[in-house]
Amino acid sequence: MEKQGHYDEIPDLGEIRNVVKGAEELCGLPAYSVTWSWKMGQKACEIRLGRDSDAVKDTHPRIQQVPRGAEFPFLQYLPTGYKENGKCPLILFLHGKGERGKSLGALENFGPYAYIRDGHELPFAVIAPLLEADRHWVEDETGKDSDREISRLRRFIRQILMMHSFDPGRIYLTGLSMGGRGAYKLACAIPDTFAALAVCCGRPFAREDMTVPLYPLEQIRYIPVWLFHGLEDKIVDPAHTLSAMRTLLEQNPERNLRMTLYPGQEHDSYEQAFREPRLYGWLEQQKREREHA
Repeated sequence: MEKQGHYDEIPDLGEIRNVVKGAEELCGLPAYSVTWSWKMGQKACEIRLGRDSDAVKDTHPRIQQVPRGAEFPFLQYLPTGYKENGKCPLILFLHGKGERGKSLGALENFGPYAYIRDGHELPFAVIAPLLEADRHWVEDETGKDSDREISRLRRFIRQILMMHSFDPGRIYLTGLSMGGRGAYKLACAIPDTFAALAVCCGRPFAREDMTVPLYPLEQIRYIPVWLFHGLEDKIVDPAHTLSAMRTLLEQNPERNLRMTLYPGQEHDSYEQAFREPRLYGWLEQQKREREHA
């Protein structure tokens, strides 16, 4: 039997759109998402049809603003039953460009916090640092690559690990758009810190060249990764996510990887991605086993 899951089996955007169109015509329903998964060299594809109903947002008493005491002001959610002497898993969330410099409350509308405000409980703590208005997670003021905020994030992680009793073997890194780029770079910088990585509409390549990654993706070849993207994204080309997945699979075909694409969705696909209950179930299954050279 031919071994499945090789990187060259990832279709291009045209093939993906044809698959989606065929499924919609066959079933008479719009496609909500298309998810590929790879684990131990085996590949699977799932197409979900129909549209999820909009949930009613509300404030959540367990989401707290922490304006001082660490490298960044941050928003935090501590799950029901959290104990200072326990070992709580942690999701670290990096926001996008549009949330920079705004009040911490603005972060409640994005990422895992949107899912929580929809009325869901998570077994994780969720912490999101807030970046200043004129800063970028991976660039300086001239648009050139910079390690400045990555260094600050490394200090921030050490600080919050001292402030709380989080499980060091279950720290999960997530991010959207600019925060997705930041998540790629941070994971590559300190890969032994994270048990899994989830990125929505992030760009790990130069805009004009998707053959050479901006960051050394080989550093995360052992980390489980789930990538999300809207197929009609005009801000960050979804081809970046396909190229990232090909690169990751080429480096380690036996790894645990997933990729979900949203037909008809543009850059705001993060509205769907972080409302995927399966994302949090998948994260909960991941644990950092050991350090990798």
